[in-house]
Amino acid sequence: MLFSEGTRLGPYEITAPIGAGGMGEVYKAHDSRLDRTVAIKVLAPGRAGDEQAQQRFTREARAVAALSHPRICPLFDIGHHDGVDFLVMEYLEGETLSDRLARGRLPIDRAIRYAREIGEALAAAHASGIVHRDLKPGNVMLTKSGAKLLDFGLAKLRPTAVLSELTNADTRQPITATGTTPGTLQYMAPEQLEGREADARSDIFAFGAVMYEMLTGRRAFEGATQASIIAAIVHVDPKPPSVMVPSLGHAVDQFLQTCLRKNPEERWQSAYDMLIALRWIAHEGLTTGRRAAHGRASRAGWWAAAAVALLALAGAGALLLLRPAPASPPAARARFDVALPERLGFDWPDWPNVSPDGRQLVFTARLQGTRRLWMRGADGDVQPIAGTEGAAFPFWSPDSRVVAFFAGGKLRKVDLAGGPVITLADSFSVGRGAWRGGTILFAPRTDGPIHAVPDAGGPARPVTRLNVAHGETSHRFPTFLPGARRFLFTAEGRQPGVYLASLDDDSVIPVLRSQTATAFVPPGLLLFNRQRTLMAQSFDPATGDVRGTPIQIADPVAGGAFSASDSGTLVYRPGGGSQNDLVWFGRDGRRERTVGAPAHYQQVVLSPSGRRAATQRVDTDTGNADLWVVDLDTAIASRMTVDPAMDGDPTWAPDERSLAFTSFRSGPGTVWLWDFVSGRESPLFDLDRSRDPRPSPPEPGALTPLAPARIPEGIAVDDWTRDGRYLVVRTFGRALFVVPMQGERTAQMLADTPFIEDQSQVSTDGRYIAFNSDESGRWEVYVARFPAMTDRRQVSSAGGMQPRWRRDGRELYYLSLDGVVMAAGLGSGSDGGLTGPPRPLFQTQLSPSPNVPQYDVAADGSRFLVLEPARTGGEPVTYLLNWAAGLTPD
Repeated sequence: MLFSEGTRLGPYEITAPIGAGGMGEVYKAHDSRLDRTVAIKVLAPGRAGDEQAQQRFTREARAVAALSHPRICPLFDIGHHDGVDFLVMEYLEGETLSDRLARGRLPIDRAIRYAREIGEALAAAHASGIVHRDLKPGNVMLTKSGAKLLDFGLAKLRPTAVLSELTNADTRQPITATGTTPGTLQYMAPEQLEGREADARSDIFAFGAVMYEMLTGRRAFEGATQASIIAAIVHVDPKPPSVMVPSLGHAVDQFLQTCLRKNPEERWQSAYDMLIALRWIAHEGLTTGRRAAHGRASRAGWWAAAAVALLALAGAGALLLLRPAPASPPAARARFDVALPERLGFDWPDWPNVSPDGRQLVFTARLQGTRRLWMRGADGDVQPIAGTEGAAFPFWSPDSRVVAFFAGGKLRKVDLAGGPVITLADSFSVGRGAWRGGTILFAPRTDGPIHAVPDAGGPARPVTRLNVAHGETSHRFPTFLPGARRFLFTAEGRQPGVYLASLDDDSVIPVLRSQTATAFVPPGLLLFNRQRTLMAQSFDPATGDVRGTPIQIADPVAGGAFSASDSGTLVYRPGGGSQNDLVWFGRDGRRERTVGAPAHYQQVVLSPSGRRAATQRVDTDTGNADLWVVDLDTAIASRMTVDPAMDGDPTWAPDERSLAFTSFRSGPGTVWLWDFVSGRESPLFDLDRSRDPRPSPPEPGALTPLAPARIPEGIAVDDWTRDGRYLVVRTFGRALFVVPMQGERTAQMLADTPFIEDQSQVSTDGRYIAFNSDESGRWEVYVARFPAMTDRRQVSSAGGMQPRWRRDGRELYYLSLDGVVMAAGLGSGSDGGLTGPPRPLFQTQLSPSPNVPQYDVAADGSRFLVLEPARTGGEPVTYLLNWAAGLTPD
């Protein structure tokens, strides 16, 4: 090995060797800046002067830097020290897949799980224009959280490629050494061995060989010499896996045969197609017991057979739904996928909602910048629902004839047979409601209890009460139980969970100790999410007891994105949820540059220099959110927080040496500080309002000091003033404070109103503060003097949120309710008034949220960094007909 323990490469100290290969050596090291363990890869001795080795090393850095996916080992840093080039990567605890296979084949369930995770990594790489070209068990690490893909040293990087262009990528030139072929022999596709073009389908061939080995414990292509191995790959079909492991069945045989076709045109044509088939195998193919005809069916024949089967199942399911009552034993479970039209994309935050009769699907989608409700009928026709512009979170009437939804700060409904949209109540809901027995349940605010309103409209009344002692901050996602008097709801806060409540009394019964959307399906099954997996469990609606062992129904499912009809139809969005791109836009809406690969970004805040962005990113395996910082020049994303509690609301110090953020690790919400110099995080402060939760408003220009301690309902950070003197924080109970950062950190109250006021930002000169408020009945943007909160004036004219200042204070930007970036000119005089009406700059694909920052603006206002959906059309939806077949409540 080149380095010994204690050797330093810049800020990294070598602690132990990990391994060595033909191209490089890998070491375990300590990052002294961030106090974390990392893995460092350097060129092997003797290769430092090898030009092609250097090219491969650089290629790996560029390839991994362009990727950001939980199934791909991330690149933290690149460096050069005393003539040594090195890569710094995440240190993974576990073993390689090759080490595991040395002990024999894997259990089938585990092999399928790892295969899906490897496939997800490949799909992400291919979507970014990257072909791995050296997929093998030695380049897959098995960790506690699953499989991760390593070593992109042979990757073909085409940053501007789209998936459809990958088949044209020319990879015929060898890059490992003169006269050699890139890749590892036993897992290479025939076209690589023959010197022909290698593309994404070559990775799919290697994937099939790896999966074959996981399931059988034997390599797909074997031989005593290299020549015999090459001959087997080019001319011999491997033995069907079910011959060696009969419990696999022919569905797995067909899947792997399609992966391992000699002709790339007969393989799966994309990793995404491959994943869809693999999901079917995971849920249905291992248990259906169907036997396909022996022989080498073509890929077209395989798809034709699958299509016929799905059409037959769908037809049988449709007939079942149309019958008034079944006259025979329940049909078998049937699964099929449909896709939205390419022009339509699900609009966050939303998921498909199937009608109680199972015949219609309603969802929110955006077309040409306008968000509205759309309906997919039993005949597959997709049509918009008139009068539902700006709608979110639709739900059905019990008779499947009327859809209720939230739009413009109101709860509304519309009859699908025709008629006007009717307003029922005020509401800023961020979750679906429930409708049964003439009553609608909904959460009108993000920080309050569940309310009930008659389905004809009228006064709304609270039917739950926040348990402040348990740190509850919100009640959401109500679900009626039989009888229309009892219901389930989800509590958020320090002790999240699902509870059973009643319209007739104040009794509350705990059901599940986790925050999750739920659905009750008669006669006694409860559906809920466990991370990305949809589970079903026996449930007694009378007592609230859950019984037996939860059963996996589908995986992966986008968080909460499922619904179930009374007739046995289950609909869900497959996958880990919507990913976003970090995209630079000019003022004219021109897309200038995408930074890195898509990820599950939820928030973005630019640093004062504009060279970095702090983001909140969700781990789809755990559902947890942590902070990542993205270098906007290199696109390298570095993870900051690793605590299992939710972290968010990043706010930069003016000197960029630290980052304030909101964390739920020590209560319902506290402010923490990440220090970039020491690489450590620590709690900054809490506040105490328990003495007087609703004090009298202060005199104009005065501030009310409060002692530092704990706020029962929690606090969140909004902004750090540019002079570094104050943090602006808010409580989930609507009060707004500033906290001095020098001397004693005694909170000073700015405002305490009956309205929600958040997303505040202080102008660079410290004279004004801009913020959202719902005081008018819908979200609008306001400006007031800071810190006195006097001269309050409304800036937006037709709804707005997420205000952002230009550095000179002469312009204020915000998002309209339809996701348009708006600009409002402000005068330079003492009154700082508007110089004219706000004007639109460009349309985004955002569904604006009043609570999280989804865009930010450069200091001069010339360009904007926006979280754009990575996919805006054609998303798949999965139907499960008679999904509960074979499930018997205990």
